Amino acid sequence: MLFDFELTSAQVESSGYSYIEELPDDFDFRTAMSSFGNLVPQYDGDYLRDITPDPAIADDALDSRSLVALPPHTEWYEFDAIPPRYVALWCIHGTRGSGGETLLADGYELLSRFSAEEVEQLHRKPYRWTSNALKNLGRSQSCMHPALRRSSDSIIVSFSTNDFAVDDDLSYNYHSRGLKFFDENCQPIKLVDNSLLIWDNWRMLHGRNGFTDRDRRLRRVLIDA
Repeated sequence: MLFDFELTSAQVESSGYSYIEELPDDFDFRTAMSSFGNLVPQYDGDYLRDITPDPAIADDALDSRSLVALPPHTEWYEFDAIPPRYVALWCIHGTRGSGGETLLADGYELLSRFSAEEVEQLHRKPYRWTSNALKNLGRSQSCMHPALRRSSDSIIVSFSTNDFAVDDDLSYNYHSRGLKFFDENCQPIKLVDNSLLIWDNWRMLHGRNGFTDRDRRLRRVLIDA
């Protein structure tokens, strides 16, 4: 299958994500994703990051390079800057056996469960965000910003299961109702060889089921709008 930017972009706009299978072995992942915007350097400074089990990471560590299930979150919440708009995964070797599905749920649908006053408060009050993923790299990172921010005509949803400091009733409700919403509404997507998954990081919460296949290999890019 040939990659169609216009079709993929329209699917992301309408549904929050797009999943494509049967792309060619020589699919130019980096160039295709650059159609959406500028690629962003990731934690290690590289633009393309391998997401594959790392023997140096404990199997039960909350890290994309472990085997454990990852609870719902968005990317880049631990930084003050506006987060990358899109996350894209290129599957080189899909999970054999059970587990390993990427899980997606619509954060805008989550917000519809809150009152207008609660949403406005989530835009106003800063909360503390930290990063367990960076701790695994020997770094510390934290910042303060609201759970919801605005960029042009879009709402930016930030969410973390473990790195969000719950310190009042509103943050407790946002966290607990977000987890419940994700559990009840997430869409599991099992990436197969030569498949592509891209989603709107300002909108979608994502997680992952645990798995045992140590040969699973994805490549990830983060993309500015």
